[in-house]
Amino acid sequence: MRTLIIGNGMAAGRLVQELVARGVDDITVVGDEPHHAYNRLLLSGVLGGIHDPRDLEMRTPGWYRRNGVAVLRGQRATGLDVQRREVRLADRTLLRYERLVLATGSHPHLPSLRGIASDRGRMRPGIFAFRTLADCEQIAAAAAPGKRAVVIGGGLLGLEAARGLSLLGCQVEIVHQAPHLMEKQLDAGGAEMLRRTLDDLGITTYLDTRATALRSGPDDRVEAVCLANRYELDCDLVVFACGIRPATRLAQEAGIAVRHGIVVDDSFATSAPQVWAIGECAEYRGSVSGWAQSAIDHATALAGVLTGAAVGNVEQCPQITRLRAAGVELAAMGDTAAVADANTEVLCLANPVARTYRKTVVRDGQLIGALLVGDVSAAGELTRAFERGRPLPADRHELLFSSPEGRVA
Repeated sequence: MRTLIIGNGMAAGRLVQELVARGVDDITVVGDEPHHAYNRLLLSGVLGGIHDPRDLEMRTPGWYRRNGVAVLRGQRATGLDVQRREVRLADRTLLRYERLVLATGSHPHLPSLRGIASDRGRMRPGIFAFRTLADCEQIAAAAAPGKRAVVIGGGLLGLEAARGLSLLGCQVEIVHQAPHLMEKQLDAGGAEMLRRTLDDLGITTYLDTRATALRSGPDDRVEAVCLANRYELDCDLVVFACGIRPATRLAQEAGIAVRHGIVVDDSFATSAPQVWAIGECAEYRGSVSGWAQSAIDHATALAGVLTGAAVGNVEQCPQITRLRAAGVELAAMGDTAAVADANTEVLCLANPVARTYRKTVVRDGQLIGALLVGDVSAAGELTRAFERGRPLPADRHELLFSSPEGRVA
Protein backbone atom coordinates (compact mmCIF):
# COMPACT_ATOMS: atom_id res chain seq x y z
CA MET A 1 0.00 0.00 0.00
CA ARG A 2 1.47 3.31 -1.10
CA THR A 3 2.33 5.49 1.89
CA LEU A 4 3.14 9.14 1.31
CA ILE A 5 4.68 11.22 4.12
CA ILE A 6 4.71 15.01 3.83
CA GLY A 7 7.50 16.42 5.96
CA ASN A 8 10.98 15.07 6.63
CA GLY A 9 11.74 16.11 10.19
CA MET A 10 12.24 14.05 13.33
CA ALA A 11 8.67 12.70 13.41
CA ALA A 12 8.80 11.61 9.77
CA GLY A 13 12.28 10.16 10.18
CA ARG A 14 11.18 8.01 13.12
CA LEU A 15 8.00 6.93 11.33
CA VAL A 16 9.96 5.73 8.29
CA GLN A 17 12.34 3.82 10.55
CA GLU A 18 9.44 2.13 12.38
CA LEU A 19 7.54 1.27 9.18
CA VAL A 20 10.63 -0.26 7.54
CA ALA A 21 11.26 -2.33 10.68
CA ARG A 22 7.69 -3.66 10.36
CA GLY A 23 8.20 -4.67 6.74
CA VAL A 24 6.31 -1.82 5.07
CA ASP A 25 7.51 -0.90 1.58
CA ASP A 26 6.39 1.61 -1.08
CA ILE A 27 7.14 4.64 1.11
CA THR A 28 7.69 8.11 -0.31
CA VAL A 29 8.81 11.08 1.79
CA VAL A 30 8.56 14.70 0.67
CA GLY A 31 10.59 17.33 2.50
CA ASP A 32 11.15 20.98 1.63
CA GLU A 33 14.66 21.01 3.12
CA PRO A 34 17.56 19.69 1.00
CA HIS A 35 18.63 17.31 3.79
CA HIS A 36 17.52 13.92 5.01
CA ALA A 37 15.74 13.85 8.38
CA TYR A 38 18.04 15.20 11.09
CA ASN A 39 18.15 15.83 14.83
CA ARG A 40 17.20 19.47 15.42
CA LEU A 41 18.26 19.21 19.05
CA LEU A 42 21.90 19.48 17.94
CA LEU A 43 21.54 22.62 15.81
CA SER A 44 23.35 24.83 18.31
CA GLY A 45 26.38 22.56 17.98
CA VAL A 46 26.35 23.09 14.23
CA LEU A 47 26.07 26.85 14.68
CA GLY A 48 28.96 26.87 17.14
CA GLY A 49 31.12 24.65 14.92
CA ILE A 50 31.03 21.69 17.33
CA HIS A 51 29.05 19.37 15.04
CA ASP A 52 29.25 18.73 11.32
CA PRO A 53 25.76 18.84 9.73
CA ARG A 54 26.19 15.20 8.74
CA ASP A 55 26.40 14.32 12.44
CA LEU A 56 22.72 15.23 12.74
CA GLU A 57 21.36 12.79 10.12
CA MET A 58 18.97 10.26 11.64
CA ARG A 59 19.77 7.77 8.85
CA THR A 60 22.41 7.75 6.12
CA PRO A 61 21.40 8.23 2.46
CA GLY A 62 22.45 4.63 1.86
CA TRP A 63 19.94 3.39 4.44
CA TYR A 64 17.05 4.91 2.48
CA ARG A 65 18.31 3.37 -0.78
CA ARG A 66 18.79 -0.08 0.74
CA ASN A 67 15.28 -0.05 2.17
CA GLY A 68 13.60 1.26 -0.95
CA VAL A 69 12.40 4.51 0.60
CA ALA A 70 12.00 7.32 -1.95
CA VAL A 71 12.94 10.70 -0.48
CA LEU A 72 12.11 13.85 -2.45
CA ARG A 73 14.29 16.52 -0.85
CA GLY A 74 13.97 20.23 -1.52
CA GLN A 75 10.38 19.73 -2.65
CA ARG A 76 7.47 21.66 -1.17
CA ALA A 77 3.91 20.35 -1.07
CA THR A 78 1.59 23.16 -2.17
CA GLY A 79 -1.77 21.44 -2.49
CA LEU A 80 -3.74 18.46 -1.22
CA ASP A 81 -6.89 16.94 -2.75
CA VAL A 82 -8.34 14.46 -0.27
CA GLN A 83 -11.03 13.34 -2.72
CA ARG A 84 -8.58 12.40 -5.47
CA ARG A 85 -5.95 11.43 -2.90
CA GLU A 86 -3.32 13.56 -4.58
CA VAL A 87 -0.62 15.91 -3.34
CA ARG A 88 0.67 18.66 -5.62
CA LEU A 89 4.27 19.83 -5.34
CA ALA A 90 5.65 23.27 -6.13
CA ASP A 91 6.99 22.01 -9.47
CA ARG A 92 3.42 20.82 -10.33
CA THR A 93 4.24 17.16 -9.83
CA LEU A 94 1.22 15.17 -8.64
CA LEU A 95 1.77 12.34 -6.18
CA ARG A 96 -1.02 9.85 -5.54
CA TYR A 97 -1.35 8.08 -2.24
CA GLU A 98 -3.31 5.33 -0.55
CA ARG A 99 -2.24 6.49 2.90
CA LEU A 100 -1.06 10.00 3.68
CA VAL A 101 0.78 11.13 6.80
CA LEU A 102 1.16 14.84 7.49
CA ALA A 103 4.36 15.48 9.46
CA THR A 104 4.74 19.09 8.40
CA GLY A 105 6.21 20.22 11.70
CA SER A 106 6.20 23.89 12.62
CA HIS A 107 7.38 27.32 11.59
CA PRO A 108 9.38 29.77 13.70
CA HIS A 109 7.22 32.48 15.20
CA LEU A 110 8.28 35.96 14.18
CA PRO A 111 6.73 38.82 16.18
CA SER A 112 5.16 41.76 14.40
CA LEU A 113 7.92 44.31 14.85
CA ARG A 114 8.29 47.55 12.99
CA GLY A 115 11.31 47.33 10.72
CA ILE A 116 11.57 43.54 10.50
CA ALA A 117 10.62 43.48 6.83
CA SER A 118 11.80 45.57 3.90
CA ASP A 119 9.50 47.32 1.45
CA ARG A 120 9.48 44.09 -0.57
CA GLY A 121 8.03 42.15 2.34
CA ARG A 122 11.15 40.12 3.06
CA MET A 123 13.23 40.15 6.22
CA ARG A 124 15.91 42.80 6.10
CA PRO A 125 19.55 41.75 5.73
CA GLY A 126 21.04 40.66 9.03
CA ILE A 127 17.76 39.27 10.44
CA PHE A 128 17.42 35.51 10.91
CA ALA A 129 15.21 32.84 12.38
CA PHE A 130 16.86 29.87 14.11
CA ARG A 131 15.10 26.64 13.19
CA THR A 132 16.86 24.72 10.40
CA LEU A 133 20.30 23.74 9.15
CA ALA A 134 19.95 26.40 6.47
CA ASP A 135 19.36 28.98 9.21
CA CYS A 136 22.57 27.82 10.91
CA GLU A 137 24.54 28.20 7.69
CA GLN A 138 23.20 31.70 7.06
CA ILE A 139 23.77 32.86 10.64
CA ALA A 140 27.30 31.43 10.70
CA ALA A 141 28.07 33.19 7.41
CA ALA A 142 26.94 36.52 8.89
CA ALA A 143 28.69 36.05 12.24
CA ALA A 144 32.34 36.86 12.86
CA PRO A 145 34.58 37.74 15.81
CA GLY A 146 33.69 41.16 17.17
CA LYS A 147 30.29 41.40 15.50
CA ARG A 148 27.36 42.34 17.70
CA ALA A 149 24.45 39.89 17.79
CA VAL A 150 21.10 40.24 19.53
CA VAL A 151 19.00 37.14 20.21
CA ILE A 152 15.28 37.78 20.72
CA GLY A 153 13.98 35.10 23.09
CA GLY A 154 15.44 33.62 26.25
CA GLY A 155 13.97 30.16 26.03
CA LEU A 156 15.91 26.98 25.28
CA LEU A 157 16.32 27.71 21.57
CA GLY A 158 17.39 31.30 22.20
CA LEU A 159 20.06 30.24 24.67
CA GLU A 160 21.38 27.65 22.24
CA ALA A 161 21.58 30.29 19.52
CA ALA A 162 23.27 32.76 21.87
CA ARG A 163 25.94 30.29 22.92
CA GLY A 164 26.55 29.25 19.32
CA LEU A 165 27.06 32.86 18.33
CA SER A 166 29.40 33.50 21.23
CA LEU A 167 31.52 30.52 20.18
CA LEU A 168 31.85 32.21 16.79
CA GLY A 169 33.31 35.24 18.53
CA CYS A 170 30.27 37.51 18.50
CA GLN A 171 29.34 39.92 21.27
CA VAL A 172 25.94 38.51 22.23
CA GLU A 173 22.97 40.07 24.00
CA ILE A 174 19.67 38.33 24.79
CA VAL A 175 16.33 40.14 25.02
CA HIS A 176 13.62 38.26 26.91
CA GLN A 177 10.25 39.66 27.89
CA ALA A 178 9.69 37.35 30.88
CA PRO A 179 11.13 38.16 34.34
CA HIS A 180 13.66 35.33 34.05
CA LEU A 181 15.20 32.99 31.48
CA MET A 182 13.48 29.75 30.44
CA GLU A 183 10.48 30.59 32.60
CA LYS A 184 8.59 27.49 31.43
CA GLN A 185 11.28 25.15 32.78
CA LEU A 186 13.19 26.99 35.53
CA ASP A 187 12.34 28.63 38.81
CA ALA A 188 13.66 32.11 39.55
CA GLY A 189 16.70 30.86 41.51
CA GLY A 190 17.85 28.45 38.83
CA ALA A 191 17.28 31.04 36.12
CA GLU A 192 19.39 33.58 38.00
CA MET A 193 22.25 31.09 38.28
CA LEU A 194 21.95 30.46 34.55
CA ARG A 195 22.04 34.21 33.87
CA ARG A 196 25.22 34.55 35.92
CA THR A 197 26.80 31.67 34.02
CA LEU A 198 25.97 33.33 30.71
CA ASP A 199 27.39 36.60 32.01
CA ASP A 200 30.65 34.78 32.82
CA LEU A 201 30.73 33.71 29.16
CA GLY A 202 30.28 37.29 27.96
CA ILE A 203 26.58 36.97 27.10
CA THR A 204 24.50 39.88 28.43
CA THR A 205 20.81 39.37 29.24
CA TYR A 206 18.01 41.97 29.26
CA LEU A 207 14.99 40.63 31.14
CA ASP A 208 11.42 41.78 31.61
CA THR A 209 11.50 43.87 28.48
CA ARG A 210 10.66 43.34 24.84
CA ALA A 211 11.80 44.43 21.44
CA THR A 212 9.43 46.91 19.83
CA ALA A 213 11.19 47.72 16.57
CA LEU A 214 14.30 47.15 14.49
CA ARG A 215 16.24 50.05 13.07
CA SER A 216 18.11 49.70 9.80
CA GLY A 217 20.83 51.76 8.16
CA PRO A 218 21.06 53.36 4.71
CA ASP A 219 21.88 49.98 3.15
CA ASP A 220 18.64 48.52 4.63
CA ARG A 221 20.67 46.24 6.92
CA VAL A 222 19.58 45.99 10.55
CA GLU A 223 21.72 48.06 12.88
CA ALA A 224 19.80 48.29 16.18
CA VAL A 225 17.06 46.69 18.28
CA CYS A 226 14.70 49.14 20.00
CA LEU A 227 13.37 48.03 23.39
CA ALA A 228 10.17 48.91 25.21
CA ASN A 229 12.17 50.79 27.83
CA ARG A 230 13.42 53.07 25.00
CA TYR A 231 16.91 51.62 25.18
CA GLU A 232 18.58 50.64 21.90
CA LEU A 233 21.01 47.78 21.31
CA ASP A 234 23.37 48.38 18.41
CA CYS A 235 23.89 45.21 16.41
CA ASP A 236 25.11 43.66 13.18
CA LEU A 237 22.66 40.76 13.21
CA VAL A 238 19.45 39.73 14.99
CA VAL A 239 18.33 36.15 15.60
CA PHE A 240 14.72 35.38 16.48
CA ALA A 241 14.03 32.42 18.77
CA CYS A 242 10.51 33.28 19.92
CA GLY A 243 8.79 29.92 19.73
CA ILE A 244 7.07 27.95 17.00
CA ARG A 245 3.68 27.64 15.30
CA PRO A 246 2.27 24.38 13.86
CA ALA A 247 2.48 24.18 10.06
CA THR A 248 -1.18 23.53 9.20
CA ARG A 249 -1.74 25.44 5.93
CA LEU A 250 -1.73 22.36 3.67
CA ALA A 251 -4.32 20.58 5.81
CA GLN A 252 -6.48 23.65 6.36
CA GLU A 253 -6.70 24.49 2.66
CA ALA A 254 -7.71 20.88 1.99
CA GLY A 255 -10.64 21.19 4.37
CA ILE A 256 -9.14 19.08 7.15
CA ALA A 257 -10.13 20.07 10.69
CA VAL A 258 -7.60 22.43 12.28
CA ARG A 259 -7.69 24.23 15.62
CA HIS A 260 -4.30 25.03 17.15
CA GLY A 261 -2.90 22.12 15.12
CA ILE A 262 -4.27 19.47 12.77
CA VAL A 263 -6.93 17.74 14.86
CA VAL A 264 -6.37 14.00 15.26
CA ASP A 265 -8.08 11.21 17.20
CA ASP A 266 -6.42 8.60 19.40
CA SER A 267 -5.12 6.78 16.29
CA PHE A 268 -3.73 10.06 14.85
CA ALA A 269 -6.35 10.01 12.08
CA THR A 270 -7.50 13.41 10.80
CA SER A 271 -11.00 14.35 9.64
CA ALA A 272 -10.08 13.23 6.09
CA PRO A 273 -10.15 9.54 5.11
CA GLN A 274 -6.76 7.79 5.01
CA VAL A 275 -4.94 10.89 6.29
CA TRP A 276 -3.04 10.96 9.58
CA ALA A 277 -0.93 13.64 11.28
CA ILE A 278 1.91 13.41 13.81
CA GLY A 279 4.52 15.60 15.49
CA GLU A 280 4.48 19.34 16.01
CA CYS A 281 1.69 19.92 13.48
CA ALA A 282 -0.75 17.55 15.21
CA GLU A 283 -3.25 18.45 17.93
CA TYR A 284 -3.55 15.27 19.97
CA ARG A 285 -6.06 15.17 22.82
CA GLY A 286 -6.54 18.91 22.64
CA SER A 287 -2.91 19.98 22.78
CA VAL A 288 0.03 20.59 20.48
CA SER A 289 3.47 19.55 21.67
CA GLY A 290 6.80 20.95 20.56
CA TRP A 291 8.75 18.26 22.44
CA ALA A 292 10.96 15.97 20.37
CA GLN A 293 9.98 12.98 22.50
CA SER A 294 6.31 13.57 21.70
CA ALA A 295 7.08 13.47 17.97
CA ILE A 296 8.92 10.17 18.42
CA ASP A 297 6.07 8.72 20.49
CA HIS A 298 3.52 9.80 17.86
CA ALA A 299 5.55 8.18 15.09
CA THR A 300 6.00 4.91 16.96
CA ALA A 301 2.29 4.70 17.79
CA LEU A 302 1.20 5.51 14.23
CA ALA A 303 3.54 2.88 12.79
CA GLY A 304 1.66 0.36 14.89
CA VAL A 305 -1.70 1.68 13.71
CA LEU A 306 -0.68 1.51 10.03
CA THR A 307 0.49 -2.08 10.42
CA GLY A 308 -2.63 -3.35 12.15
CA ALA A 309 -1.78 -2.98 15.83
CA ALA A 310 -4.46 -2.00 18.30
CA VAL A 311 -4.77 1.69 19.03
CA GLY A 312 -2.79 2.38 22.17
CA ASN A 313 -2.70 5.28 24.55
CA VAL A 314 0.18 7.65 23.91
CA GLU A 315 1.01 9.04 27.30
CA GLN A 316 1.83 12.70 27.66
CA CYS A 317 5.62 12.51 27.78
CA PRO A 318 7.26 13.89 30.93
CA GLN A 319 8.70 17.34 30.37
CA ILE A 320 12.44 16.86 30.56
CA THR A 321 14.68 19.62 29.24
CA ARG A 322 18.43 19.39 28.73
CA LEU A 323 20.68 22.25 27.68
CA ARG A 324 24.17 21.23 26.67
CA ALA A 325 26.34 24.00 25.29
CA ALA A 326 30.00 24.75 25.89
CA GLY A 327 30.17 26.09 29.45
CA VAL A 328 26.40 25.87 30.01
CA GLU A 329 24.60 22.77 31.24
CA LEU A 330 21.25 22.27 32.87
CA ALA A 331 18.58 19.63 33.35
CA ALA A 332 14.99 20.42 34.30
CA MET A 333 12.02 18.13 34.70
CA GLY A 334 8.46 18.41 35.90
CA ASP A 335 7.28 21.10 38.30
CA THR A 336 10.37 23.10 39.24
CA ALA A 337 8.43 26.10 40.59
CA ALA A 338 6.49 24.25 43.31
CA VAL A 339 6.65 25.55 46.85
CA ALA A 340 6.72 23.55 50.06
CA ASP A 341 3.44 22.69 51.78
CA ALA A 342 2.04 19.93 53.98
CA ASN A 343 2.43 17.35 51.21
CA THR A 344 5.36 18.80 49.27
CA GLU A 345 9.05 18.70 50.17
CA VAL A 346 11.31 21.19 48.41
CA LEU A 347 15.08 20.92 48.74
CA CYS A 348 17.22 23.62 47.14
CA LEU A 349 21.01 23.99 47.25
CA ALA A 350 22.61 27.00 45.56
CA ASN A 351 26.33 27.77 45.23
CA PRO A 352 26.77 31.14 43.51
CA VAL A 353 30.56 30.83 43.57
CA ALA A 354 30.59 27.50 41.75
CA ARG A 355 27.57 28.58 39.66
CA THR A 356 25.60 25.46 40.63
CA TYR A 357 21.96 25.13 41.60
CA ARG A 358 20.21 21.94 42.65
CA LYS A 359 16.55 21.49 43.48
CA THR A 360 14.14 18.60 44.02
CA VAL A 361 10.39 18.65 44.56
CA VAL A 362 8.85 15.58 46.21
CA ARG A 363 5.11 15.20 46.76
CA ASP A 364 3.59 12.26 48.60
CA GLY A 365 6.87 10.39 48.30
CA GLN A 366 7.20 10.87 44.51
CA LEU A 367 9.67 13.06 42.67
CA ILE A 368 7.53 15.52 40.70
CA GLY A 369 10.22 18.04 39.78
CA ALA A 370 13.97 18.55 39.69
CA LEU A 371 16.39 21.18 38.47
CA LEU A 372 20.15 21.09 38.02
CA VAL A 373 22.21 24.04 36.78
CA GLY A 374 25.97 23.84 36.35
CA ASP A 375 26.60 20.36 37.74
CA VAL A 376 24.25 17.87 36.05
CA SER A 377 26.00 14.67 37.14
CA ALA A 378 22.89 13.51 39.03
CA ALA A 379 20.58 14.06 36.03
CA GLY A 380 20.48 10.40 34.99
CA GLU A 381 19.30 9.08 38.34
CA LEU A 382 16.88 11.97 38.81
CA THR A 383 15.38 11.33 35.38
CA ARG A 384 14.87 7.65 36.16
CA ALA A 385 13.26 8.48 39.48
CA PHE A 386 11.04 11.08 37.83
CA GLU A 387 9.92 8.89 34.93
CA ARG A 388 9.48 5.61 36.80
CA GLY A 389 8.27 6.81 40.19
CA ARG A 390 10.92 4.71 41.91
CA PRO A 391 11.32 4.79 45.72
CA LEU A 392 13.39 7.71 46.98
CA PRO A 393 16.09 7.71 49.66
CA ALA A 394 14.98 8.91 53.08
CA ASP A 395 17.66 11.59 52.97
CA ARG A 396 16.58 13.67 49.98
CA HIS A 397 20.05 15.21 49.74
CA GLU A 398 21.21 11.93 48.22
CA LEU A 399 19.07 12.69 45.15
CA LEU A 400 21.22 15.68 44.29
CA PHE A 401 24.66 14.10 44.34
CA SER A 402 26.02 11.14 42.40
CA SER A 403 28.22 8.52 44.03
CA PRO A 404 31.67 7.75 42.48
CA GLU A 405 30.01 4.95 40.50
CA GLY A 406 27.70 7.48 38.90
CA ARG A 407 24.64 6.41 40.89
CA VAL A 408 22.76 8.16 43.62
CA ALA A 409 24.01 6.79 46.93
